[in-house]
Amino acid sequence: MTLLGHLSLWLAFLVGLWGAITGFVGGAQGRADLQRSARHATFALFAALAVAVVSLEVAIFRHDFSLEYVAAYTSRNLPTFYLWSALYAGQKGSLLFWATVLSLFAALAQLLTSRRHRVYLIQDNASYHKKPEVLEFFAKHRRQIEVFLLPSYSPDFNAAERLWHYTRMHSTHNRYFDRPEALCQSLFTTFSEIQRHPENIHGLLTPFF
Repeated sequence: MTLLGHLSLWLAFLVGLWGAITGFVGGAQGRADLQRSARHATFALFAALAVAVVSLEVAIFRHDFSLEYVAAYTSRNLPTFYLWSALYAGQKGSLLFWATVLSLFAALAQLLTSRRHRVYLIQDNASYHKKPEVLEFFAKHRRQIEVFLLPSYSPDFNAAERLWHYTRMHSTHNRYFDRPEALCQSLFTTFSEIQRHPENIHGLLTPFF
């Protein structure tokens, strides 16, 4: 168990270093593969530190006085209750204990955040939504983004289509604009009217909420 504890500490050091580097570089360069590797390193770091804690606790309860820490903070006459607390009786053990606790919180944050904070994207079947680079982006970020495609030729499922129809009828239908500025002014007037009186479009959005 002593050898296992030492190996676990070295592994935790290397994994923590790797996670810090890949997380920084991945965030700076926007590389999803490095960011994913940094997240995995968080779980591996907690596992390695947990093994180190268990190894030290086993050595404490077995009274393995070949370990300097066990010999310094425990004795055979020490009650079992105090043997549990011997893990963080010294500075080294306390650092190990709190490092394990913090790595546990980091692992839980990664686990819970990836599941809870997801983006649900609803989009139509426009051709630019199906380009290879778009599909590749969605594939790389499938843990964070879930895409729902609307059925073909189904504008009734898209609230934006209803709003756009309302805008056309009140801004551009059967009208001629000799200048682009006039078209923009008509659109902005309609948008301002919607902002002042949102009840005008309330019936259009009711089926979606």
